[in-house]
Amino acid sequence: ACFPGHATVQVRTSGKFEIKLMKDLELGDVVRSGIGADEVSTVFAFGHRVATEWTNYVALNLFDAGGQSRTLEVSADHLLIKRDGSMLAAGDVAVDDVLAGDFAVSTINSVQREGIFHPHTISGTMMVDGILVSCYTTSVRSRIAHALLSAPRLLLRHFKTPLPFVRFFDRHHPTLALCSRRLLSPFN
Repeated sequence: ACFPGHATVQVRTSGKFEIKLMKDLELGDVVRSGIGADEVSTVFAFGHRVATEWTNYVALNLFDAGGQSRTLEVSADHLLIKRDGSMLAAGDVAVDDVLAGDFAVSTINSVQREGIFHPHTISGTMMVDGILVSCYTTSVRSRIAHALLSAPRLLLRHFKTPLPFVRFFDRHHPTLALCSRRLLSPFN
């Protein structure tokens, strides 16, 4: 449920947005999190943050009505937001599906890329390579995952800075997600 290290996000610093590589994203960064220019959210945790490992990604080539094109590389189990607001795993996307922002899928490929990064924002969404995506995966239903991550979001809001103990996740196995899957498996 991740993005490669070369994926880009827009980070707000000193009132303006700057492009930042996913591998350089930090806890506390304020990123663009919606279609509107003023929609931002703070990164409060990482599910994965591995810079040097290679893994497979789904490469979605997208275009909008004006002919603007983008490529989004994302793990197959990562949830994407469709134009109608529903969510769909990247591995289940089909040609001609339309994602948020009216980007239609023109081709789908499989690629291998370096880096495994899975940031979580307070809002549960963010813009990656110019495409609105969810911060959630098919591992745990998005509403349940959002509820499980409410404590670290509240801590961030209260203390105004990410706390070191908010890092619930180890290198490859998101501990919180594993625990929640076991606890909530009868409900999924």
